[in-house]
Amino acid sequence: MAEAGIAPSERATDAEFLRRAYLDAIGTLPTPAEVQAYLADPDPIGAVTVDQLLARNEYASSGG
Repeated sequence: MAEAGIAPSERATDAEFLRRAYLDAIGTLPTPAEVQAYLADPDPIGAVTVDQLLARNEYASSGG
């Protein structure tokens, strides 16, 4: 990126990360309850969320 003169994007917020992870992994947005639970966690860990998404039936049926 440096060679191309491209600056890195700003860090995503927790809400943005969750939205992107859901869309990328299973093609849908998280439910309001899933968002609230994730944002209420004082120490959300993205890797756990991604592993949980990849284990869902929606991931298998989305061609992933």
